[in-house]
Amino acid sequence: MVRKSLIKYCFFILSFQLTAFPVIAQNNDSSDFIIRNNIIKIDLIPVTQAISGHNQIWTGIEYERYLKVKLSVSVLVNFGLFENYTFTKYHDFFDEEEGFGYTRKEVTTKGYHLIPAVKYYFWISKYKRGQGVYFAGNLGFNQYFKKSTTYFSGSDAYEYQNSSTSRVSIGATVGGQFVAFSRLAIDLNISLFGRLYSSNTGQDGSEIKPLDPIWTFNDDKCWSTVSLAIGYAFGGGKKK
Repeated sequence: MVRKSLIKYCFFILSFQLTAFPVIAQNNDSSDFIIRNNIIKIDLIPVTQAISGHNQIWTGIEYERYLKVKLSVSVLVNFGLFENYTFTKYHDFFDEEEGFGYTRKEVTTKGYHLIPAVKYYFWISKYKRGQGVYFAGNLGFNQYFKKSTTYFSGSDAYEYQNSSTSRVSIGATVGGQFVAFSRLAIDLNISLFGRLYSSNTGQDGSEIKPLDPIWTFNDDKCWSTVSLAIGYAFGGGKKK
């Protein structure tokens, strides 16, 4: 329910941006074109994930560099703790001295997702570089490292397992960015990724599914992410 509400909220904001940007541009009567060549942004979505109880502690940081007025390149990295949970399973037999037998499994998964992209702004503000609506082509490089510890109450024994997944993906993004006071950037976008290649190591050899999307489908071969980022634009100045 939390993710569905988040999706609807993000779609609402993106739709508002798409309709509001032209009006904002028309109301801007400045005769100076403001040039900012760089933007550093921090994704706010991980904060909502933590609040909703997903036991995730990760962040996303993006650097964007403008090559031309309508063209930029960027690199986004998501990194941190993506899983942290304990699962206890009680067995259907009873020990008079120790009670019900159980198995307790503790799991943590750390990793990163590196996403270089090329962005094309098919609509831009007349007065502020970086303000507009854009489309991006992405490549994704993703690694997860999973550790699990299983405790068996019947034998008082522990079992340790380590596994990892490396994944290469390709994707596309559509988004809108608003720039206030020529420096404060607010970027909302939605991306779709498809898996090109994956490699798995560990005792069971199973793939660790993508853990930063808002939803996955087609047996985890495709997934979608939403980013709501706030950033600081720097470099450059005003051009008459």
